[in-house]
Amino acid sequence: MSHILVECKREEVSEPEFFQAINQAYSYAYALPNNVTFVWITSGLKNEYFEVNKEKSSKISQPDISQFGI
Repeated sequence: MSHILVECKREEVSEPEFFQAINQAYSYAYALPNNVTFVWITSGLKNEYFEVNKEKSSKISQPDISQFGI
């Protein structure tokens, strides 16, 4: 089973704070014992999506997160 970790920030978040939120979300994804497959960072106005691969320690930017079952 795959999981999505969502990091939410306020709409007025600055670019450096948003970048920090990306790193924060990744630290949570790697710390959680379950299988976090995707990370979604949002301010309501701006969204970033990443695929997480814990074995390869990689984050891959994605245009969106696939719908359930696809």
